[in-house]
Amino acid sequence: LTGSVLEDAWKQSGKSHMDELIRKIEGILLDAQCSRDVRQMLLKLVELRSSNWGRVHAAAAYSEATPDNDPNYYM
Repeated sequence: LTGSVLEDAWKQSGKSHMDELIRKIEGILLDAQCSRDVRQMLLKLVELRSSNWGRVHAAAAYSEATPDNDPNYYM
């Protein structure tokens, strides 16, 4: 599953797991000793989420991620 699909599913069920997950990743970036490659990968993940998973919205209306409207959606 991709981040956008997971986040949409969690939002629909009223849970904020993605917020908690991103906070933990940011904590790892700030505090943990990890390799440069791992740090870069985690940073890109945080950046991707902050840009709404790379989605481009033509309208402000919420729509569920589907293969037709989300280039990051994979089955």
